[in-house]
Amino acid sequence: MEKIDRAGRSSEVILRRDMSDIIVSLAADADDGFESAGACGGLIFASRSYWKWQWAVFDSESGAYLHGISPRFDTAEEAEHWLRRVVK
Repeated sequence: MEKIDRAGRSSEVILRRDMSDIIVSLAADADDGFESAGACGGLIFASRSYWKWQWAVFDSESGAYLHGISPRFDTAEEAEHWLRRVVK
């Protein structure tokens, strides 16, 4: 989940765009009928996730919640830890 910046000076968390690609890819892997065109992914904390943190897929144009792809977590750190385990 970490990468070295282009100058090689320090490590940083993957850019949000990269994380979105990872979430969409995980959703496509989990659902053969998933249409990834026009979808983006991210970490949410909202009523749709019952006020818990969850990795979810959205429509990139409207921002409409399509579905969650992870369990729900009490903290964002727990959600990030889950994603790191899944991506490895």
